[in-house]
Amino acid sequence: MKNFRVLFFSVIAIVLLHSCNTNSKSAPRITADQFTKELDSLDHKLTDISKASIIPGFAAQILHGDELIYAKGFGFSDLANQHLFTPQTIHNLASISKTFIGVAIMLLVEEGKLALDDPINDFLPFEIWSPHFPETVITVRHLVSHTSSLNDNFDDGEKRASELKEPLGYKPDDIPESLAEDIHYWDGTFLSLEKYLEQAFTPNGKFYEKGNFSNFKPGEKSEYSNEGSNLAALIVEKVSGMPFSDFVNKQFFLALLSIGFEHFKVICSL
Repeated sequence: MKNFRVLFFSVIAIVLLHSCNTNSKSAPRITADQFTKELDSLDHKLTDISKASIIPGFAAQILHGDELIYAKGFGFSDLANQHLFTPQTIHNLASISKTFIGVAIMLLVEEGKLALDDPINDFLPFEIWSPHFPETVITVRHLVSHTSSLNDNFDDGEKRASELKEPLGYKPDDIPESLAEDIHYWDGTFLSLEKYLEQAFTPNGKFYEKGNFSNFKPGEKSEYSNEGSNLAALIVEKVSGMPFSDFVNKQFFLALLSIGFEHFKVICSL
């Protein structure tokens, strides 16, 4: 089995290496004036990209150690109302998180803590069965391959509990129409990932309906499933013994900062 941790860091290495000046044998030192000119040049280039791109807006930041040396937004976060994009504009991560879910699962597979064909009920504090095919076991492989039959048919705004970690910049009744379908405020009690999935996919759950499961046998066909991915993230939590966000932070981001950049810095200076 491929070492997914090595693969993950290798991809990061390739990206960083392409940004290095491999023609020089050491990192050049520049004066403050040269540094300012470099930032001005970057600013002009990003402005040109913003004007030429179909992307409405984006932000760029540069850190040196713990110091923020550049931060600027380009374009608009709301085209209809001409709201400018800033470094504080909040992005929806959307399905980028699925990449980390998949790699997290494979790290646990490598460590022998689970197998792809293990039943999901081996790891959950509650049991999930398709009401259409109760005799068919749903496995971890089904979750990560989008063949679990768990679907996303129920109403996001009414049934998905969410918690905004940072201020969004809009009041609930003042969300731009262009963003309304992607932003939901939750005025009730915050539900954990575990409690939410239990409420949605166990028979006594508040949000449970047979229609939350597609009418095909788990493993029989592929159907994109956000809920299957959410359940895989919950399994990562249960197997690792820590919240999914902490697991990703420890296994990927902190690991990259602690060992990755030091190696890449040496490579870039060769």
